[in-house]
Amino acid sequence: MHNLAFININLGTTEVVTAFLILGWSPILLIAYCLIDILRSRFRGRIIKLTWLSLVLVVPVIGAVLYMVAGKSQKVSSRLIHQADFERIAA
Repeated sequence: MHNLAFININLGTTEVVTAFLILGWSPILLIAYCLIDILRSRFRGRIIKLTWLSLVLVVPVIGAVLYMVAGKSQKVSSRLIHQADFERIAA
């Protein structure tokens, strides 16, 4: 019979609390960041914005990770927004 007594992990209260805070708050902060970024940004269409918002709200962690990987590239560039505003004013 094998004895796994050589694996000895001594975690004190400080380490456990720190790990809990980091692992517990990281997904919440990621989701909050994604929701704020989605709401403040312009996308190519309203449907795209609503899709990302729904995905992050329905499947929070997976939706937030997917948004960070693929969704940010679907935003309209701020340079294009300012150019369109300038053209509208100039016309």
